[in-house]
Amino acid sequence: MIDKIITKIHNLNIPNKHIITYSLCLNAFGLLSLIYGEFLLFIMLFIFSIYLNKIYKEYVKKYSINNRYIEIYYNFADYIKILSTYAIFSVIYKRKISYNIIYLSISLLIICNINFSIEYLLFNSNKENNDNYDKIFMKYWTKTMSWIHEDKLKRINKFTQYFDEIFVICYFILIMLYIHYK
Repeated sequence: MIDKIITKIHNLNIPNKHIITYSLCLNAFGLLSLIYGEFLLFIMLFIFSIYLNKIYKEYVKKYSINNRYIEIYYNFADYIKILSTYAIFSVIYKRKISYNIIYLSISLLIICNINFSIEYLLFNSNKENNDNYDKIFMKYWTKTMSWIHEDKLKRINKFTQYFDEIFVICYFILIMLYIHYK
């Protein structure tokens, strides 16, 4: 289904930066829905906003689009969405958020970070990357796990693969549903 959407977007000559902007707008409307008490509309718009991230990644991969400025915009928009959603959700539901939920959230983020580091070491560290800043950052970041043997990293990755960005966001959606209906 994503392939059909990507082909349609490409045939309509829609620039990939518009996908990012639309995703950002959907997230903003979702947050407005949350503020006005429409929780299910918020969840629906938030999920669709995340789905557009997936469409953007596949679009860029399929058509081999490589623009550093658009990537910076994508990452910036992603941080805006995540941080604004966290800030507004935690303010509205601060009385319902317990320490167990905070510990669970921190654990999810730590495992996601471990997964990211392992996947970079296993799959991306040998690829050609023209951005020296990324190379420098990832060189120091992955040192935390570079001492682990590759076979053990592959075994750990079998567990942590269920904690990549998309899965963790889905887990957070489930946590938000739990908090709302608690």
